[in-house]
Amino acid sequence: MKVTLITDYRNNQLEEQVRTWTVCHVLEKYGLHTAVWSMEKGEEGKEQKVDASLFQKLGQLFRGNAKEEQEVLNDFLDTYGTIEKRCASLEELKAVDGTADSYIALRKDKTENGILDLSFLTTNQKYVIRRDPLFWLQEKDFEMFDVSPSKQFDLVLDFDGTLDIRVEAFTKQMNGTVHTVQNKDCTTKSFKAYLEALKGAKKVITNTALGAIVAITHYIPFVYVEHGEKDLTAGILEGLKLESHIIRKNASITEENFAWDIQAKTMNTRLRRWRRKPLYEIEEAFRITTNEEKVLCPTNILKKECYGCYACEKVCPTKAITMVEDKDGFPYPVTNEETCINCGACERACIRLKESNCIEEGFPKVRAVMNRKLDVRMGGSSSGAVFPELCKQFIEERNGVVVGVTYDENMQVVSKIAETLEEAKAFRNSKYVKSQFSQNFPKVKELLQQGRYVLYTGLPCECAALRSYLRKDYDNLLIQEILCHAGPAPRIFGGYIKALEEEHGSKVTNFVFRDKQKGWHMSTCSVVITFANGKEIVEYAKFNDYFKAFLNDYLGRPSCSHCQFVGSYRSGDLTVGDFWGIQNLYPKLYDNKGISLLMINTEKGWKYWQEIHERFVVQKSNMREAFKKNHSKPSPYKEERVQLFHKLEGKNPKEIAQLLHEYNNAIQENKK
Repeated sequence: MKVTLITDYRNNQLEEQVRTWTVCHVLEKYGLHTAVWSMEKGEEGKEQKVDASLFQKLGQLFRGNAKEEQEVLNDFLDTYGTIEKRCASLEELKAVDGTADSYIALRKDKTENGILDLSFLTTNQKYVIRRDPLFWLQEKDFEMFDVSPSKQFDLVLDFDGTLDIRVEAFTKQMNGTVHTVQNKDCTTKSFKAYLEALKGAKKVITNTALGAIVAITHYIPFVYVEHGEKDLTAGILEGLKLESHIIRKNASITEENFAWDIQAKTMNTRLRRWRRKPLYEIEEAFRITTNEEKVLCPTNILKKECYGCYACEKVCPTKAITMVEDKDGFPYPVTNEETCINCGACERACIRLKESNCIEEGFPKVRAVMNRKLDVRMGGSSSGAVFPELCKQFIEERNGVVVGVTYDENMQVVSKIAETLEEAKAFRNSKYVKSQFSQNFPKVKELLQQGRYVLYTGLPCECAALRSYLRKDYDNLLIQEILCHAGPAPRIFGGYIKALEEEHGSKVTNFVFRDKQKGWHMSTCSVVITFANGKEIVEYAKFNDYFKAFLNDYLGRPSCSHCQFVGSYRSGDLTVGDFWGIQNLYPKLYDNKGISLLMINTEKGWKYWQEIHERFVVQKSNMREAFKKNHSKPSPYKEERVQLFHKLEGKNPKEIAQLLHEYNNAIQENKK
């Protein structure tokens, strides 16, 4: 998609150049092709014509004339890949309407020339940025300029306009070097000099948004001198809880104003949250995502709320609902209006609309547990080996079955029913891919009605969906949910597997995400990939491109960022996961070979646990300890996730693998 940014700025100041570039830079991350059309304006608001020869050259560059490229690549925007076309009149701008798919306007204040509302443009795809895009920038965006401070300054002044008397007073009373940067000249050289100075500063005084965001992202002590009561930048700083860094009218500057009382990690989290709203609006405006749309189902929930749990499809009496994958590979309900009888069954079954928390009074009971048999813990279990004992309990001791996930012959992750312990072995090891699971719901119900004992394991939303489908509890059913990070799209994992097969000339037969031979912790465990020709790849999990993208929350379903099943909201009789942070809480239990967090949520879960608890080393714990390092909130929304999925559309396996590599922030040169 081609997107044109329309601005009526003169672009004769560095800050405005960087602001314009930021919009284009961020949109490029989504895979959008950007250009800039600027309106030239006179000092009194009258349109003025630009030099004809310059306009001709810019026009040639806009049309991709490489011969003229070096002649016009002399300002900041052009140097960093943003094509700028300057229009001498509004009529000229209207004349080129239609050469782009979508438009964005960048303007702080209302104008009278129609640019803000974009009403004169024929396309329906148009959007106005109303929150300063400079605060979209992250530290890694500045890294592309490859600037390191060559000098250290005790104080750097980044001041637009006449120097404030309070600033002069502060500089006179301090000892040390004071350096004043220039933000008028908008060349690449001047911007690098600007960054070099600020990154070498011990303190920064600024009254520009650019100076503020550079200081914040690099955690440099700074103060911002407010322009007035309606200062937009000051308003953003307030939202980031940086009031102590703002110098209000008539207030003096003191050393205390520079002090950080917020940790760098917390500051980055606040910036991410601030960016969430404007970037989410852009994603929806240009249909990069459709999360705000409602599902095509009488449940009437938003796409971002839908777990894709299949409950609505399975309970529909007329089979009017079908789960259909969207462009990202996630299933959503689509209703056939001709066969829908509006009975309301899907609404009653929807786990987003109904109460799905199964924790009973007096529960949960929290335990840190690890299997007493080391060979069982090391024999395919990702953590403390609770699951193998539950399998024995149901298959050997009750002649029952176990439902779990495994790989099929094509390395797709599917849910199957095991009648033997040998079959259930395939369910061990974590598979960080959303499984195909709903086909087992009718089979599970049939087995339960026959009186067979069933151990059902799955993600929390899948377990809640089974409960909703069954519509009643069964004494012979035990539901054990997995403590979930997120549910990645199967098509991404499938593309990654095919890329590996193409690269190594052999079919992948197994993918172990967390082999514990070198350790259980994320910093030491390995990914082991096995091929049909006998070849095996072993690498630290933190360096595997797919696994790292998963851990960074780039692969999950949109509903994972709005998930209810976190903390004390549970859908299983038992909840099992890794007890992260155990080495700090109970160091005597830590051997780097795996220990499980076990939550017992119901009386039934407690009964089954009592039958096997002697097979484990057990430490009583509580919810505060259990979720100190585990997810107590949904997986965060990240713009990188949306950007990645948008770029993945239509990509072949090799391109999918390359994109995963691009979005993996591990230090690849240290890969061993």
